[in-house]
Amino acid sequence: MKALSGSNSLIAGVSYGLGQALAYQLAQGGSRVLITARNGEKLEKIAEKTGVKFYPSDLTRETDILLDYFAREIGAIDNLAVLIGGYSQDTISDMNSLDSMLESHVRTTLKFVEKSVKRMKSGSSIVLVSSTQTFLTRTTTDLSYSVSKYALNKATEVLAASLLKSGIRVNAVAPSSILKNFETGRNYRSMRKLGDLETPPEDIASVITWLFRPESEWVNGAVIPVDGGYRFR
Repeated sequence: MKALSGSNSLIAGVSYGLGQALAYQLAQGGSRVLITARNGEKLEKIAEKTGVKFYPSDLTRETDILLDYFAREIGAIDNLAVLIGGYSQDTISDMNSLDSMLESHVRTTLKFVEKSVKRMKSGSSIVLVSSTQTFLTRTTTDLSYSVSKYALNKATEVLAASLLKSGIRVNAVAPSSILKNFETGRNYRSMRKLGDLETPPEDIASVITWLFRPESEWVNGAVIPVDGGYRFR
């Protein structure tokens, strides 16, 4: 039996690359998967390639509709991956991205988790996506992005502590720059070497998938770098 057989997975904020790779890996592991994002056309293409279900939604105002649909079509949420993000540069001289970065990485993510946990049971798992940028400071042009990801790191710990009694784990992965494309069956290991800035989405999806598997059940409140050691360069 596959490790994720019988489980239900919801991936929010899906796009080509990480979202597609994760949908594919979870489905291959035996999970029933539903992907969501605003762009329905993109979701349909990803669903066709990965064999999962999809439902377009705007998580700033349609969360309840999405969660009701998931409950009807699939069931309770066992695995929740929140890939909501976006990237924008700014500096202390022109902090033009503060509101948008905090809105997407922190507020929208936390509000979505708040409603989702009410549909989850003991033994479920949540994974958020942070950034290697929170472990180093090499540039001054990522101010709001870095601040929002730092906040997400702390939120991961607080959520894990808050949900202990509910039996729901919360962790985060922290990649560096993620390659934007994904192709089933390719030799992605040949595309990178230790210390590279860019990470194939398969590497990150593999860690998220592991965090949903039973063998990771004692990992909770962790922010796991998935950058091949780029932060040490």
